[in-house]
Amino acid sequence: MTPVVAVQTPTEVDLALSAGAFVLGISSPSGRIELEQIEQLTALIPPHRTVIVLDELATADECAALHGTVDAVLVGNMLLDAPDAGALLASLAEH
Repeated sequence: MTPVVAVQTPTEVDLALSAGAFVLGISSPSGRIELEQIEQLTALIPPHRTVIVLDELATADECAALHGTVDAVLVGNMLLDAPDAGALLASLAEH
């Protein structure tokens, strides 16, 4: 099993990388996706690491904005509330 190390600040990213973390999960203090914070932190993470956004996506536009920046996103309520969960997942995977 691979641990996911949650980070919110550049200092936490440095600490996680120094400790040898391979999978980093970015979360915001507000609990909502903050694109500027994600871009700032991913710029500090080497490309051979896995980056996950731990805050839930609220919209497909958020997913599109994160495409190419992170490796995985958390989809919860958006999927549960979708009339066609399969179509939503397929749409998100395209972004």
